[in-house]
Amino acid sequence: GFFGNLLEVGTITPTFTTVPAYSDQIAIDGDFSSSFVLSNGGNALASVTLVVAITPAGSTDPNDTVEFSRVVTVQPGGGTFSVNVSHADLNAAGIGAGLYSVAFVALDAGSNSIGEFFGNLLSIGTIAPTFTQAPTFSGTIDENSAFTASFTLGNTGNAPANGVSLVVAITPVGSTDPNDSKEFERTVTVPAGGGVFPVTIGNAELDAAGIGAGTYTLAFVAVDPSGTRLGEFFGNILEIGQSAVGIAQLPAYAAQIDQGSPFGATWTLTNSGSVSGDATLLTVITPAGSTDPNDAVEFYRTATIPAGGTSVTVAITPAELAAANIGAGDYTVAFILFDAQDQRIGEFFGNLLEIFSSGGSQTAVEFLAAQQAASGPAAGLLDAWEVSSGHPLEAGLADRAFIYDQAVAVFALLLNGEAADEALARSILQGLADLENGTGRLGFAYASGPQGVEVSAVYSGSLAWVGYAAALYDLMTGDNTFRSMAIRIADQLIGFMDPTTGLIRGGLNENGNPFPWASTEHNVDAYLFLSELASLTGEARFRDAAQTVALGILTHLWTGEHFFQGYQDDLIVLDAQALGGLFLVMINELDDAQVVRDFIDTRFERTVNVSGTPVTGYAPYQDAVFDQIWTEGSLIVAALDRSLGRDAEADQITAAMENFRASSGGLNYTSAQVNANINGIGSVVFPALPHVGATGWVFLQDLAVTPGTGALPAIAGSPAYTDTIPAGQPLFTTWEFTNNGDTPEALVNLVIAVTPVGTDATREFGVVVPVPVGAASIDFDVSGAALSGAGIGEGTYTIAFIVIDRHGDRIGQFFGNLLTVTAPAAAGEGEGAAGVAPAPVSAAVSTQTLPLPAAANPAGSTALPVRDLFNVRFRTDNLSLLNIAPGAYRFGLLGGLSGFGYLYQDGFYQALADFIIED
Repeated sequence: GFFGNLLEVGTITPTFTTVPAYSDQIAIDGDFSSSFVLSNGGNALASVTLVVAITPAGSTDPNDTVEFSRVVTVQPGGGTFSVNVSHADLNAAGIGAGLYSVAFVALDAGSNSIGEFFGNLLSIGTIAPTFTQAPTFSGTIDENSAFTASFTLGNTGNAPANGVSLVVAITPVGSTDPNDSKEFERTVTVPAGGGVFPVTIGNAELDAAGIGAGTYTLAFVAVDPSGTRLGEFFGNILEIGQSAVGIAQLPAYAAQIDQGSPFGATWTLTNSGSVSGDATLLTVITPAGSTDPNDAVEFYRTATIPAGGTSVTVAITPAELAAANIGAGDYTVAFILFDAQDQRIGEFFGNLLEIFSSGGSQTAVEFLAAQQAASGPAAGLLDAWEVSSGHPLEAGLADRAFIYDQAVAVFALLLNGEAADEALARSILQGLADLENGTGRLGFAYASGPQGVEVSAVYSGSLAWVGYAAALYDLMTGDNTFRSMAIRIADQLIGFMDPTTGLIRGGLNENGNPFPWASTEHNVDAYLFLSELASLTGEARFRDAAQTVALGILTHLWTGEHFFQGYQDDLIVLDAQALGGLFLVMINELDDAQVVRDFIDTRFERTVNVSGTPVTGYAPYQDAVFDQIWTEGSLIVAALDRSLGRDAEADQITAAMENFRASSGGLNYTSAQVNANINGIGSVVFPALPHVGATGWVFLQDLAVTPGTGALPAIAGSPAYTDTIPAGQPLFTTWEFTNNGDTPEALVNLVIAVTPVGTDATREFGVVVPVPVGAASIDFDVSGAALSGAGIGEGTYTIAFIVIDRHGDRIGQFFGNLLTVTAPAAAGEGEGAAGVAPAPVSAAVSTQTLPLPAAANPAGSTALPVRDLFNVRFRTDNLSLLNIAPGAYRFGLLGGLSGFGYLYQDGFYQALADFIIED
């Protein structure tokens, strides 16, 4: 079938050309009425549908529109037709008090519009919006922030005023161009009685409108739906400036809390800009050892940071922790700071949090406090070991306060950050100061009880740790009570320095005689301490001493792959590697630090079984006989990981060590007791007992070392030199250097290349020198004998000056300089003659052979000079002249920086490389 087809009998021409009459304001409980006037120019009846569509003023959502319709018959000639909507129907359609837009539409029988009128206003109830008070707003904002103004509008009617437009116009100060003014509009509904309406213009909107840093005038305007201005306020000033929000340091927080307690952290935030800046503070808590991102729980807080900065305390309530299933256990905490653009501007990962169940184990800090001796000569100090009565090691370990452990405990307590912890740290330092008694010296250990045994020998490493702890206390608390002790200790350490190597010797034996050896661990400890003290006091002598020690470490203890245990002591031990790695990070040798970190994994990693679960850490020695984990050393490795940005690895190590936590809160020194005979060491005993030092490193491992600038040597210009010399006379050169870094450059190679004009027969002369921090003039003189031996006689030469840093990179080169060598000087005018200062031979030369001093040559080896210490090359004729036969040899340096290299078959000073001479 086919239905709905139209048939017109006669002519039908209905029209709708006049806005219907209607009441534009009705009572809240009133009916709506309207009258449509329709025409019909035809001679037949017309069926027409009349529609009234009512929409809340300002709405653009078609779903908000409600339609009411009526079908009418229009006689030829037309007529008037009413469309009325009762209050009940209005109410049923959700049309209550307020301001509305009304549309009137007429449709013919084919649903075609024959007329429509939109935008007519209808008030249900009385509506009287007003705008008589200037909006409130912040007169200064950051260029990365949103702008917000709060409009206060009144409405004395009894119905809400829909569709009121709030306009903010922003114009650069001084501009008269209307195109410079940018308008931002929001539409609101003002309830009866009025209200406050915030208008927020997002940073993206401001940027899109070209509104950046600068000074602007603001206009605020409110307009009702009919276009009538309700009020306007001009001439307000807005300053858009720059903020520079940052975070100064790791937020201070309690690393151990009880279940049911809040977790709080105080963020020290900076703002070096001119205006306040918004920031988001994110705290992320993750179960220790977890690698599943779904286990991480995030807690967000927002803050406005005024210019100059402020401290913000973030508290996560017990209810929030419980809702996130964060209960008793070990966790890592990350603190992340975002700016107003949601860009990360600071982050600290891998910080430990322990949550204890009620009535459970003591915390690590409680363990440290429980170890404090109440009386006796070591009053205030901590017993290093928790050893029970009758334990086989009681006689050797009970009632002994090792000064190293005291220093590590001070670090731990200060890093934990509670007032009681600071007080305990101070009492430990006071106990140490009483024993130091103005001498700058402390014995290795003191009796903290009746069974204790004092060790009066002074060890440089332990002494440096005490000085370091005193300096840190000064820095973190502002209390300089112990600064003088730190300075005396520093002076004592400097007094232990070997002038030849720059290394700090081991200290003093129990008879007060100096130890002849120097330890890598001790020297790294001394470097860390002296660097910190130099920063604290500003005294250059401590900085210079730290640089000398650094140079000694790099020259004598570091092989390029690993650290020796000490000077002329090639034993390889974990603490030298881990602490040495931290030293390399401090001097910004990050690639080398990663090399030694990889070396640690290769040589020291151990896995033990704990209740059926494999746990991985590190042993103190390479020997396979040491098959347990050394917790303290493993945590030092974690500190190295954290300093290298390897937070996940550091977290894994730290979580693994928690398997060895005792109920007292202390960390056992090893996973299980070890009694072993170690090659190069002898018999050792490592107890599996709670230990102050191991426990303290739980906190210290979280304190990542910040890389310094490293060495930044630069040559100021082409070296000064004598451009005309008689044959056989020395060539004098002076090189001007700067080093704006914070550590010395261990090896800078100066090269002088001399070439006869018109040939390529270049002769090179080189020397290795350190460039200290600051400025330095370095003389590099080539003797007349060296020049003659290289075949440089009368003639004209080009001379090039080249500087190569310790990484083998050229950092300066100067070509095209001329050197004229004239006829030999007359008799009596030669090298070393009266009135002429002999030039010291400070460089090894490629064609010069020198005898090895007998005192340093017990095997009677013959010396061979070095042409280039970075790329060791030997001229074939030199080897022939010295009658060096094919075979295996070792190469080393005598005197560290003398510039001479030697071949040895026996008794070498320090091996740097192996090579084979084949022909």
